[in-house]
Amino acid sequence: MTSHILLAPVGAGKTSAAIEQILADGLSPLAPIWVLLPSSRQEDAFRQRLIDAAPNTILFNVHLFTFYKLYQHLLDLAGMPQRELDHSARLRLLGSLINDLNEQNRLKTFKAVAQMPGFVEIVADLIYELKQAQVLPDAFSKFAETGTDKDKELAAIYAHYQAFLQTKNLVDREGEGWLALAQLRDKPALGTNIALLVVDGFDQFNPLQADLLAALAGRATQTLITLPTVPGREGTIGRRFQQAWERLHTAFLKAGVPITLPTPKAGEPIAEKTPDNALYHLTSRIFLPKKEQCSTEGCLNLIEMPDPVNEVGAIIRHAKRLLLNGAQPDDILIAVRDWGRYGGALSDAARRYGVPVALAHGDTLLKNPAISALINLLELSETDFPRRTLLNALRS
Repeated sequence: MTSHILLAPVGAGKTSAAIEQILADGLSPLAPIWVLLPSSRQEDAFRQRLIDAAPNTILFNVHLFTFYKLYQHLLDLAGMPQRELDHSARLRLLGSLINDLNEQNRLKTFKAVAQMPGFVEIVADLIYELKQAQVLPDAFSKFAETGTDKDKELAAIYAHYQAFLQTKNLVDREGEGWLALAQLRDKPALGTNIALLVVDGFDQFNPLQADLLAALAGRATQTLITLPTVPGREGTIGRRFQQAWERLHTAFLKAGVPITLPTPKAGEPIAEKTPDNALYHLTSRIFLPKKEQCSTEGCLNLIEMPDPVNEVGAIIRHAKRLLLNGAQPDDILIAVRDWGRYGGALSDAARRYGVPVALAHGDTLLKNPAISALINLLELSETDFPRRTLLNALRS
């Protein structure tokens, strides 16, 4: 049982090191290998990189998971499959339970907003944060006793919600993580057949995830966890990565799992190599008062535009130039910081310039012509069925 955390800057080859570990000699061809990644998209990318690294090799028993898939898999192995609420059902349920408390006159502070969709979503996010921190309803209620009325009402909502789930034998996705961790602690044989556990692509872990990783690492024969770092700037731009490192270190110590990692100290990253390129130069020196210039090497360009429409238009034109010069569509990724602001402009620009795109998110329902026509129809009565609008609706 050996565990190692690889700290290295962005672009230093952490994923390549993880793939090399999977393909290393010494592992049985049938040895179970579990790879944990942040999202399904990164699962696809990792799988493709693994295939490209060993095109003539047949790999058995390599399982790729996100945390939520891992929770389900562990519970299935433990013989405890769960009925999980999806996102929409969870919001509907939580809204109904909040309405119950409101009708019982148990909500004073939130009475006026209890049925607002925004309030329900905020409370849903709060409950997930509490569960990620492994704060039980009883503990939160005890804390709220000395808090404000707002705290007490939130505690009542949390307790009512969790009690309903337990009564109906339901779980939400974070609650599934609670159960998976409990099964790992209660069943020492669970996960002991893992020959290699690889955790790649993360820059942060919540307490539940860190504890579950420590428990799994204690069962796996080998564990490799990669984390990004910004050497020498752990207290500023690299604080998020430093916190992830420290949280993992604490969880492993608490679980009694040995790990080849020194006591976390700022400025002591474990880096396999430091990339020498413009992107690394940018990430390592951004926001520093003294600017150091270097060649962009053709891999980094800055485009400034007055608004999202022109900005996206310039990006799509650049993407079309790449395609015309022989680039493959799957080699181009356009990431936006705010889908609400950029999504519509992105799809419009792609259609205008004839660039095929696969969007991660669709348009909002209100932009769907059928839904728009339905909304217009429902609003006719509010305006006393004006002639022109009524005829437009009938002809739609």
